[in-house]
Amino acid sequence: MTPTMEELIEHVRKLSAADRARLVGSILETLDEPDPVVEAAWKEEVERRAAGAESGASPAVEWSRARSKLGL
Repeated sequence: MTPTMEELIEHVRKLSAADRARLVGSILETLDEPDPVVEAAWKEEVERRAAGAESGASPAVEWSRARSKLGL
């Protein structure tokens, strides 16, 4: 017999915090299906940025300077 949602929730609440965290991670992984359009856009963006860094068109900035510009 398959447990009801209420029974599952009751059982999960009895788990340790670490086990609940593992369970949440496992459940989220089942929901995380990459969108091919988004993945393609990210790939293009990464390639564009890498090309800019390699060509010198997008020079690197030291982390301390970047933090300062961001007000961090």
